[in-house]
Amino acid sequence: MLKKYFFALFLSLIAVLLYATVEVFFLAQTTPENHKQFSVIESPERQLAKIDKKHPLLDIYILAKSDPTKASLSLSSWQENKPSPEFIEQIYSQKIARRIAIYSFDDDLKKQAEQKLASLANQHHTKWLKAWLLHIEAKSKIRQNNLDDAMALISKALDIAEQDNIEFLLYDFYLTAGVIFNAANQLSKAQQAFIQGLAIANKRDDYYLKSLYNNNLGLLYVHLEQWQNALSHLDKAEALLEKRKTQDLNFFIIILFNQSFAHTQARQHQLAWQKHQSAIQLLEQGGDDYTRIVSLKNLTRLYFAEKEFTKAAETAKQCISHTSIDKYKKQHAICAFEQAKALFQLKHIDKAEQSLLISIEMFKEIKHERFLTKSLLLNAQLKEFTGDTDKAFKLYKQYYSNERAFLFEDLRLLGNAIQLQKVTQERDLLSSQNTLALLTKQVDDQKVKMLWLWLIAIAFAMTWIIWHFYKMKEDNQRLYQLSYKDPLTKASNRRHYQQELDTPRILNSQLHYRLVVVDLDHFKKVNDLYGHDKGDKVLKATAQVLMSKIDNDELFVRWGGEEFLMVLKERDHFDAYMNSLVDMVASHPIDIGDKQINVTASLGCSNPATITELKSSDSAFKLADNCLYQAKRNGRNRAVMPL
Repeated sequence: MLKKYFFALFLSLIAVLLYATVEVFFLAQTTPENHKQFSVIESPERQLAKIDKKHPLLDIYILAKSDPTKASLSLSSWQENKPSPEFIEQIYSQKIARRIAIYSFDDDLKKQAEQKLASLANQHHTKWLKAWLLHIEAKSKIRQNNLDDAMALISKALDIAEQDNIEFLLYDFYLTAGVIFNAANQLSKAQQAFIQGLAIANKRDDYYLKSLYNNNLGLLYVHLEQWQNALSHLDKAEALLEKRKTQDLNFFIIILFNQSFAHTQARQHQLAWQKHQSAIQLLEQGGDDYTRIVSLKNLTRLYFAEKEFTKAAETAKQCISHTSIDKYKKQHAICAFEQAKALFQLKHIDKAEQSLLISIEMFKEIKHERFLTKSLLLNAQLKEFTGDTDKAFKLYKQYYSNERAFLFEDLRLLGNAIQLQKVTQERDLLSSQNTLALLTKQVDDQKVKMLWLWLIAIAFAMTWIIWHFYKMKEDNQRLYQLSYKDPLTKASNRRHYQQELDTPRILNSQLHYRLVVVDLDHFKKVNDLYGHDKGDKVLKATAQVLMSKIDNDELFVRWGGEEFLMVLKERDHFDAYMNSLVDMVASHPIDIGDKQINVTASLGCSNPATITELKSSDSAFKLADNCLYQAKRNGRNRAVMPL
């Protein structure tokens, strides 16, 4: 089966490589006839600067954020002195009016400005302005958590901007598109948008813009649990923002918290705490409610990583109780999920299930598929702990099925990275004003780069696929262990026993077996006297002693509580063998931490029976159980054989 997978993958990669080779070497020839020069649409700011290098509207636009009242007076004064403004001045005046409305919290004035801008765009068929209006409408839909409409709007805006290569819009559009696709869990599209936007940001040499894109790429790799890639981009985001003269305090804090989380997941706890403390120091200088909520979420994760589960649960509770938490559903859901994880570790099962249910409902509402999948795993662990193994098994299966789906999504991301390089370079060529000779040299260089990129991608993809194949095998083995093994004692569970009766893999269908029921004497007193954690150590140690006597074609089962079931082959002097088991348990001291104790066990045995007989009737088990009770009535610490 493995060979078939590799053969299919090999053919697919060869086909893609041939297609890329043909396109680069034969279809993408650059000639004077087919080299189409695209007209570059200038930004409104550049158009205003052509009218007046120190145009007043540029300063008023900046003033609108810090002092909207003063900006409004300045705009009115300028309009009175310019009764016949040029078209770009009309547009920019309304953009300023909208900006003033935003920072004055006047929704009606904001809508009026947007309506006037839409009217100007339609009257003069100004495509860039139409695209810009679609973009701000998409951002509005994001705030309403309406991702479907937001995707549709940003796609229309991008179509217009990409068609005419409007770079002053594209760098902002790609950022918004990436955020939308990331929130909708369409990670390949998010990656495409961020990489294309970053290419424009690098060309503009805008530190803040490059920092934004690197932060968002870092978050994307956080979703993919590729921590080193995430840290690489987040570190770049921090370094770029530090170069900027005026820093956005809240954004800088968020970058630090993102770095802290990635370090935590990479098990670099000291670095994680350093980044967290740096963020807290900045938070004390200011910071909004969102950054304070994120700080509590990150602190919860730090405590959990260091196994301080009580602190983690308490901090998650503070996060959930924050006065502004209802504004940020994703953060609310994550804090509830982290609280459930901590409560589960503290064995507060009911509270953990309540917190998990709250988080699941919110993740469903915001359509966060990756966290819903993580919730499946935690839910399965909770069900397994409470003994609902059937439900736990179904949840584990669903979890691993979803994980495989994400695996294929990650595969698509590998191919996208290379394709995006090509898309970005083609845009650069189309917007270039260089001579034909320079263009030809660029294409020749690109041919070599393309070939190397594909060869590297093939080698990387093959290695990556092999690694994930074996990882999935390990996951399946772990699922088997979770389904058929008792997590405390590592003995088989009832499900495994029934499976062996139905389809023997360990037991030999040609042999006769006896069922031996084992019960630890006065085990309740052990729990009452030393505590349940010490009782667990007694169970585990006793199970290890008895399992040491089990042959490869025999079975040792934890039946429930302090009761075990041994499926033993018929042998000579079976009664003596039973007594040896009793003596072995009684003579084995058990270390419970601060002292050693001895326990005894009572055993009851059935008559020999075939596997078919054991499956068709429970008479053997009942007989063994009756013998067990006889052993207890006779004084315990003994084995009773059937008459």
